[in-house]
Amino acid sequence: MTDDTPTTDPKDGRFWRGLLWVMIGFPVLIIGGCAVLMVSYSGSASAPPPAVSKYTQTWTKGYDKTDCGDWNSVMTVQQRFAMSADVLTSARNKISGGKGMPSDVLILDFEKNISTACEADNSVKVLEIAYYVYNYDSTFKP
Repeated sequence: MTDDTPTTDPKDGRFWRGLLWVMIGFPVLIIGGCAVLMVSYSGSASAPPPAVSKYTQTWTKGYDKTDCGDWNSVMTVQQRFAMSADVLTSARNKISGGKGMPSDVLILDFEKNISTACEADNSVKVLEIAYYVYNYDSTFKP
């Protein structure tokens, strides 16, 4: 029968096993426990969304179905800018034979004009407003 009493004698193998447990096993358990807590915490909190380019459209509703109510109350600043950039670029390049993207200043001015027109009636489609703004003000043409 073996004696299970703790020993402080360095010549005894039990001393080294105990020391090994304290120096390696205990820190591994602590680090592992922290890792589990970090994983479970990070899974419960929502991660921040990845950065989105100002030109990337995250609006999921079709532009043809988007009305001024959406524009005024639902869409974010980034979504309105991206839609303005899309619509203005398409109009300039496909209707008027332009090439490339308009300047951000021109896009912001186009967006501002749409916003002003949308103040009158939330039921009007944004594309109808955009068409009017594009054709009414020649500064938006290439």
